Amino acid sequence: MKKAARKRPVLVLGCDRSVTFTETLRDVSFSPTFLKSLEAVLHALRHSQAAAILVDRDQNRADELELVLNVRDMNEEIPIILIGSSPDKRTDRILMSQSATFLIDEPIDDSSLGRELKALTGEFRA
Repeated sequence: MKKAARKRPVLVLGCDRSVTFTETLRDVSFSPTFLKSLEAVLHALRHSQAAAILVDRDQNRADELELVLNVRDMNEEIPIILIGSSPDKRTDRILMSQSATFLIDEPIDDSSLGRELKALTGEFRA
């Protein structure tokens, strides 16, 4: 009998709780907690065991660079995955220079997002 994959808790900055997005995260063994602010992510990171932080750049209301730098002050190793594109390529270069920070440009659809997340999670699987 095949053993079910253990769901890893992830913090998601963004308020999209759509069924397809949530299912995509669950398909890659993530158990998402959706948060609406930088402060909420930092608070949750202090008080929970998250496997990663996902940032929905389309719905993000926080400064991504500030988020990454604050998280890195607390935890240098937790993966931060930024999903979506940004017109500010300079900020993207700075973000990508941070350790354990990954960028998934605009995914084509939910299945392509799932494939990209699976590829990334293979890089930081515990």
